[in-house]
Amino acid sequence: MPGTDRVAALRAWPAEIGIPPPVLALFALYLWVLPLAHTASIRTLLIVLLVVLTGWHAWKRGLRINVPLLWPWLLFTLAAFVSLIYAVDVWYSLGEIKSEIGYGVIGMILAATWVRSWRALATMAWVVVAGDTALVSGTFYNFWRAGLPSEITQFGAFNLGVGNTSTYLLIMIPFVAVAFVLAGRRRMALRFALAGLLAGNLFALYLTANRMGLIVLGVETALFAGALLWRRRNAVHWAMYAGIALVLMASALLVHKQLERRHPEGAVASVTSDVRWDLWRFSVESIRARPYTGGGFGRYAFKLLHPGYPRTSGCDQCWHPHNGLLSMTMQIGLPGLGAFLLLLATGAHRLWRGMRAAAPDGAPWVLLLAGIVMFVGLLLKIQTDDFFHRDIGWFFWTMMGALLGAQSSAVKGAEPNA
Repeated sequence: MPGTDRVAALRAWPAEIGIPPPVLALFALYLWVLPLAHTASIRTLLIVLLVVLTGWHAWKRGLRINVPLLWPWLLFTLAAFVSLIYAVDVWYSLGEIKSEIGYGVIGMILAATWVRSWRALATMAWVVVAGDTALVSGTFYNFWRAGLPSEITQFGAFNLGVGNTSTYLLIMIPFVAVAFVLAGRRRMALRFALAGLLAGNLFALYLTANRMGLIVLGVETALFAGALLWRRRNAVHWAMYAGIALVLMASALLVHKQLERRHPEGAVASVTSDVRWDLWRFSVESIRARPYTGGGFGRYAFKLLHPGYPRTSGCDQCWHPHNGLLSMTMQIGLPGLGAFLLLLATGAHRLWRGMRAAAPDGAPWVLLLAGIVMFVGLLLKIQTDDFFHRDIGWFFWTMMGALLGAQSSAVKGAEPNA
């Protein structure tokens, strides 16, 4: 009977993906809670429970611990610890090393250890889709609660700021696109729902009034759809070009609208008069003065080195360089920036290598493509602000661990082992 078959399939599902239900539930809660402000205690509890369960399975059931990107992580961690020698506030930097690197590495190792199949990775993608749905709904709710104003100011999801909301949406959207592709033609209702969610992401990004967010969305759309169409040339996929063009045009129009709304004198003036130009020039001059050292690991390095800049510049928000790469250089110098870029490049190369080896018509190729799009999107997003920090960094490295875990298990031919 159909009902009996579904129940049997549901019962067999945890064994197929290789992740016990309690572990999957903890991963889901962790990824869903990360974007919410003031949830540090809950995050810590969830990660501790994951570590305990993983350790128990490793001890009792022979679960193999997977540590991807070991040497790049060690090099970056070494650069961070060396920064303690010249750090303005040693204890602050030490705490940031624990938070930024420690929790990031733990999340990545946990995900890489448990996600050992493409089915498991697809399940994690659906977890992200659920989180994205919640963030889009939260943004719409705040907009509705404000009375649906015709003059839109800035709206984030729940208790998040607009910068964090837009960044989270951009690193989640690639996995929503993957779910849309993998839904298949037989599940058209699901595809329509996912298409609606993608449209909802576009409007939610507009509500955040984050200019860079819509630009990055256009790049992500072109990259994801362009790669998909290049490898899968058929009439159905070529028809998607119309949708891609609409998204790109909508992004451009919405960015222009935001610029005009912020600066009635013109869109160009909104860019040329941005305070970040002076901030970036000042940051570059500061790096030139001490290229091989900085203020110590942690995003407050700029503030510790130049505490008076926000007051003298008249920009209260200019306590950090508003650029992720400049910020990292001001923390641990050019050698540290090199170690950070090597870490990112190694991870991206692993994903690219996996894509080249995968069949273009299979789910693995599309899942790895989503990882590359997430990577490119976040790297672009931090060019005008520094959101590769704490919870967003932990989210990114957890998903990178899942991607690398599935890929390495596929290369070694390992079978899921619960």
